[in-house]
Amino acid sequence: MNCINFAALFCFLACISIGSSGFILSDPCTPNGCNDNNPCTTDICDPFVGCQYMNITCNDFNPCTVDKCYSSTAAQTVTVTWNVQGVVYPLNTAIRVGDTVTWSTTDAKPHTVMSTDGTGELNIASFTSSSRSHTFNTAGTFRYYCSIHSTTMIGAVEVLANGVGCTHATVANCSKCANVICTSLDGCHPSECNPSNGLCTVTPMNCFDNNMCTSDACTGQACVFTPYSCDDGDLCTMDMCKSTGGCFWTSISCDDRNLCTTDRCLNGTCFLVAMCSDQDPCTIDTCDPVTGTCSYPQMNCDDGNPCTTDGCSNGACYHTPVMCAGGRYCDMFGSCIPCPVGTTYNPVTMMCDDCPPGSWGPGGQDACTPCLANYYLPLGSEMSADGCIPCPCGTASVAGSTSCTPCKKGFHRTSSLKCAKCAVGTYAPATGYGTCLNCPAGTYASVTGSSSCTMCPAGTYSAPGAAACVACPAPTTCPAGSTTSADCM
Repeated sequence: MNCINFAALFCFLACISIGSSGFILSDPCTPNGCNDNNPCTTDICDPFVGCQYMNITCNDFNPCTVDKCYSSTAAQTVTVTWNVQGVVYPLNTAIRVGDTVTWSTTDAKPHTVMSTDGTGELNIASFTSSSRSHTFNTAGTFRYYCSIHSTTMIGAVEVLANGVGCTHATVANCSKCANVICTSLDGCHPSECNPSNGLCTVTPMNCFDNNMCTSDACTGQACVFTPYSCDDGDLCTMDMCKSTGGCFWTSISCDDRNLCTTDRCLNGTCFLVAMCSDQDPCTIDTCDPVTGTCSYPQMNCDDGNPCTTDGCSNGACYHTPVMCAGGRYCDMFGSCIPCPVGTTYNPVTMMCDDCPPGSWGPGGQDACTPCLANYYLPLGSEMSADGCIPCPCGTASVAGSTSCTPCKKGFHRTSSLKCAKCAVGTYAPATGYGTCLNCPAGTYASVTGSSSCTMCPAGTYSAPGAAACVACPAPTTCPAGSTTSADCM
C-alpha cells in the first residue's frame, strides 16, 4: 500500500505560482534562506507564510545562573532599582564587558553604591531620587552594597566577556534551591532540595538517636523513641540498659557477709540458708562467723534431778525417772536405798510413804502388812505386827482395821474373837458384850441373838437361863413371872 506524504505535497503546492507561461515553481524563503544572522533566534521556513524567527530561551535549568542571549556585541545598559523597600535582596545582575549598570532610586532616601570585595570598582557617593551609572570594562564578579543601609541593601554584578549568543552568568551567593519548593509525602519522608543540582530528593527521616536502649522509628509526623524492655523474666536479676551497649543484667546480691550462711535468691527474695546442719534435731548447729567452722554440741537436757535419766529424742528432752526395785527409792545422790521402817515405796510419787493406818512395815518392802483381825492400828509407821493392838472385850475387827467395832445387841465376842449371836436362854441388852447374860428366872429367850428376855406367862415358870417356860401341873396355876414350881397352887 502506497502512502501519500502530505507535508511534501503542501510544500510543493506552496512553491508553485501560476504565470502567463503556465505553472512556475517559486521559493517563499528566498533569497537568503530565512537566515536573519541573529544568534538569539531559531530560523525556520513555513511553506505557507514564509520565514519564521523564534527567540531561544537559553535556559540551562540552573537556578543559580542568569540566562540571557545577546544578538550583537553592542554595549547595553541595565537598570537596577535601588530602594530600601519593595526590592528583594540580594540583587544579581549579569552583563558583558562594556555594558553599563544604572542604579535608580525612587524612595526619596539617600543611597550609595560601594564595592565590598576591595576592588574599588564601585564608589558612587550618596544620591537621592535620581540615578547613577557605571560601565564595567573588566570581566568578573563585583559585589556591592549601600553604605547607609549596609545590612539590607546588597547586590552583585557578574561581568562576562563580550560576545553573542547565550550566556549563563553565575548568581553570586546563590543556592540552586532558592526557588525550589519540595513537597514531602509525610513527616517521615521529607523532600528536600539538593543544593548541587536543585532537584528534590526524598530522604527517609533518620530517627537513630545513638541510644541502644530505644527502638527508633518514625510514626506519622515525628520520630518515636520507644525504650527497650530489658526484662529477662528473672526476678533475681536487675535489668538495666546502657545507651552504648544495650541491655545487660546484674544478679541481685544476697551476700550478708556471713560465712555461716549460703546466700541465694529465689523469685526475687533472698534466702539465707545456714551452712551448718547435721540433720540431728538433738544437736545445736553452731557456726563460727569468723572462720565459718561448724560444730554440733548436744542439746543440754539435764534437769538437775539425780533421780532421772535425761536424754533427747527428735529434738525434745525427756527425763525418765530412775526405777528402784524391792521397796527402794532414789535418794538425793541418785542411789537406790531401802524405804525406812513403817514406810513403803509409792511407784506414783517414787517416794517412800508412811504405811497407812491398820498396817505396818519393816522397811524395804513394796507393800505394808495389815494388822490381823480383831487387832487394830490407828496410825501407821509401825515396824512389826507387835504394834497392832488387840480389840477390847465385846469388840471385833477385820484385818487392817484402824479401830475395833463393838458387838451388836444380842451378840457377844466368842473365843475365836468374833462377834456371835447369844445362845437361847441368854441375851445381850447392849453393844460391846463379851459374854451373853442368862435370862433371869421367870423369863426366857427362845431364839438366838436376843437382846432381852420374855416374861413367862401365868400358869408357867422358869429357872434362870431358860429357853422356854415350864407349865404348872393341873389343876394348879401360878402368876406370870413365876420362878419355881413352888409358885404353882
